[in-house]
Amino acid sequence: TLQAHSPCAGTFIIMASLPCHDLLLFQKLLQEMRTIDDKITYELNKRVPTPSFDEQGQAGRDGCKELFGQLSQAYQQRTQAIQGCVQSATENVRQLQGASAADARSQQGKGKSDAGKTDLRQAQQRLKQYKRELSAERVLAARTFKFFKERCQTLYQPEGGYEMPGQ
Repeated sequence: TLQAHSPCAGTFIIMASLPCHDLLLFQKLLQEMRTIDDKITYELNKRVPTPSFDEQGQAGRDGCKELFGQLSQAYQQRTQAIQGCVQSATENVRQLQGASAADARSQQGKGKSDAGKTDLRQAQQRLKQYKRELSAERVLAARTFKFFKERCQTLYQPEGGYEMPGQ
């Protein structure tokens, strides 16, 4: 299930998984899913009024609570989707390594097949890219949650603290 909606427009991107077979599409959809992180300042300014406009603090608490839920959900969805692609790519590399080893045994003395090696190298590069995206996701989420905490810590205290979900 792939749906791409802007989180800043009030709806969320809901994806069961990202398309692991197409790296460019994967990166494009992942970037769309990261929109809320890119616009965290805007979202906080929109949802958390200044103290002079929110004397009771209720609107600020509600805004922080809602945004924290959305950030947590977005982070969990992206992490699960990226991890799914890492897992898929890892399995693909293992299969290609096995096929390459079998091909090498059967091709002894007959010349080597470069097609299998090329496929294996491409699969390994794809796996490295997915792992880089997972690292980038952790850095992005840490930055986003840090900024969120700076703006909302006096208004809203999540049950589990300000730690990123799954960390």
